[in-house]
Order: sequence, then structure tokens, then C-alpha cells
Amino acid sequence: MVRADSTAAKPGFILLCGCPRSGTTLLAQHFGSALNIAMPDETHFIPHFRRYLALWGDVNDPTRQRDLLAAMAAYTLIWVYRGARARDPDRVSGISLYPVLERMQPVEGGLQRILDAVYRTYAERIGMPFYGDKSASFEPENLALYDGSVDNLRVIHLIRDGRDVYRSWRAVWFGPRSAAEAAWAWRRHVEGRRVWARSNADRYLEIRYEDFLAEPQATLANVARFLGIPGPNAVAAKDVLGTAMKTETTHSKLGEPIDPSNMGRWRDLPARDVQLFEFIAGDTLKACGYPVAGGEFRPTKRFGLHVRSRLGLLEGMLTVNFYLRRARALMPLLFRMMQLLRISVVPIARSIAGSSNR
Repeated sequence: MVRADSTAAKPGFILLCGCPRSGTTLLAQHFGSALNIAMPDETHFIPHFRRYLALWGDVNDPTRQRDLLAAMAAYTLIWVYRGARARDPDRVSGISLYPVLERMQPVEGGLQRILDAVYRTYAERIGMPFYGDKSASFEPENLALYDGSVDNLRVIHLIRDGRDVYRSWRAVWFGPRSAAEAAWAWRRHVEGRRVWARSNADRYLEIRYEDFLAEPQATLANVARFLGIPGPNAVAAKDVLGTAMKTETTHSKLGEPIDPSNMGRWRDLPARDVQLFEFIAGDTLKACGYPVAGGEFRPTKRFGLHVRSRLGLLEGMLTVNFYLRRARALMPLLFRMMQLLRISVVPIARSIAGSSNR
């Protein structure tokens, strides 16, 4: 068993989070190229595995820890090497934790030391001194699960105007189908993370997407001060994330210069959608500094908006994506049950992902 190094100076584990389609991948790209922060393609496995960690028992035991690492590797295979990526695994190997998890030897010190070793090894592998993860899951993660799983957590929360988030969601197959569903999701993301921030203000930094577009260097310098690391590079470092993901349709802008005009485009949405979004999340929009139409609604109008808002929640629960997201959160439980039955999970995950060329 290898003893993990816990004495090296570092800013801690850096978590970049935000609602999906808020620009977290764009910001993570610049964290890598400008601040030398290594962030893999978002894994989500930290909160998911933390919920079921007790099933592995004492992870200081080398055998149990190997099982845990194998389950994490299987999880990564399925969610990173999927679809078109399975046909070209080398393209995303630089943003995947799988090569690290596959070769990781047990370390002493429990879950925090295990994850520190995994992410530190990943950062070293791509030549960067700092590390963290990006989370933009549809169901906002419980930050307390990260806090109990990693060492010295630092949270950077990226917020984008929720109406622009909804507009972006409309263009992809996996987003909410209605303004109501989108408004509830965006509101949960913003308000949930701000609850954690109230008792962890010194470890939480909030950034608006629009401010990053307008002043990227100033925003990155602010992040560096918050983390206590050197400021933005004069010459961009290796763009690992952008190189791997810019050919994907959902992240095509990673290969382009930052577009300061990519904001406020929600104004071309149908007026009734904007009105419903603001009815549900107007207070949260205003708290984040975004203007809303405001005004009072007649009782009949308010009743109609209330009904539409609740129907939007129901509509979201009737989609395949709703259940796929929840199934993903249960995968650590499934993997552990398979391991207890002496079933090797990595070959099965490799088969599901559709590629054996790693």
C-alpha cells in the first residue's frame, strides 16, 4: 500500500459547479489553459459513491479499496467513453480518469486520500500542478457530500441567466422540454448551492457567466486570488479539455474565441415562456442581478401560471432522461452488488461503453 503525500502545498480540491448549459465547460477549459488547473470531463462519481461508501466497508483494506477503484473505473468507462467517444477513445483519454483508476494502487488514509491521489495523479499525467472536478449535473449535487469526501474543498459556482440557460437547453436533446421544468431546475441549482455558501463563505466563490464573457482575464485573476495560486498565464498552457471536446456538437464553441455577445439572447424566446420562467424563478433571477419584467398578475393569470408551472414539473418526470439521471446515481450500488457476487465490473462496463481500445 502506498502512503499518499498529504504535505505538499496546494489550494485544495477545486470544484467548479453550475447548472447545465451555464458555461462550466468553457470556464473549465480556461482554468486549464490559463490557471493550470487539471479538470477531467465531469465524473459525478464523488457524490454518487460517497452515498454508498459504507458498502465497501473499510477502504483502508487493500482488497476493498481495489474493489472501490474498480467500480469507479467502470463508472467512468460508461459515462465518459460513450457514443461517438467509444469509436475514438484516444481523443478523450486526456480528460478521463480511467487510465489513472485502472492503474491506481491502494493508498493509506481513507476516501479523502484515495481521491486526492487519483486527481493528483491525473494532474501530473497532463502536466498541471492543481486539480479538481467540474459538476453540472441536472440534479444539483449536495455539496456536503463533496465536503466530506475531498480535502480542503473550494467551490466556484458559475451562474448564467436562467433564461439563456433554457434557450440553450432547447437546442439539445437532453435538456428540459418546457420553460417550467427549466425554471425549476435552474432555481434549484442556484439556491441549493447558495445555502451551502452561507456557512462556508470563505470557501465559496460565485461568478456570473456574463462577467466572464465581458472580462475573462479579470475573472480568472479573481479566481486565482480566491484559490491562492498564480494568476493567468501570459501564454496559454496546453488546452486539454478544449482539444478533446471541441469537435462535439454540444461544445463546439470551445474551439472558438470567447464571444462577449453570447448573452441576453433569451429575448428571442416566446413571450409566454419568458413570463412563465420569471413567474417561477423571478426572485432568484433578481437576487443574481438579472432584470425581470416584474409587475403584478391578475388572479386568473396567476392561477394559470401556477398550473403551468406544476404541469412542467410533471412533464419532466414523464421523460426517459428523468429516469436515466436517477439510474446513473444508483450505479455505484449496482456495481457493489455485482462485486459481492464475484462479478468483475470493468469488463461489463467496457462492453456497455462499446469499446475495448483504451
